[in-house]
Amino acid sequence: MVIIRALDILIVLSVLPVTVGYIAKKQLLYYPFLNLWIVALRSAFIDRGNMKKALQSIEKGVEFIKKGNSMIIFPEGTRSKSDTMGIFKKGSIKLATRAEATIVPVTTSGSWHAWEENLRIGPADIKFTVHEAVPTKGISAKLFALYHFFYLKNTSSLIYKL
Repeated sequence: MVIIRALDILIVLSVLPVTVGYIAKKQLLYYPFLNLWIVALRSAFIDRGNMKKALQSIEKGVEFIKKGNSMIIFPEGTRSKSDTMGIFKKGSIKLATRAEATIVPVTTSGSWHAWEENLRIGPADIKFTVHEAVPTKGISAKLFALYHFFYLKNTSSLIYKL
């Protein structure tokens, strides 16, 4: 279902006071109107099955950020099927560190109840939290990954902004 695959994008757009672009999985390219909407937000589609193309998408995101656009990436790379956060993908950290962007971590908790819990659309209490900003200028992706492990364990999406 297209709405479910884009649910977290819709949640973030509904609560943030600014327009942001996304690093979205390439499968969303195949959904009419949604694909155009994501492109209009200055987003990049990522092919997680092809490392070279995935890196090109990250570099496109870096350029968007350097031009002053904010971007969101869901660093786990997939929707959670529980309250437990997954491991961040390495490329999600590279987006911020290569752009030397400030990260504004945000947490969406409970959205998995809207679909994954019963495999049908249902009501869910969703909590959205904006956390303290984290500068990445001068920080390597490896160092930031350690920072995530010890401090940002409950963060499910990251906003990168210059």
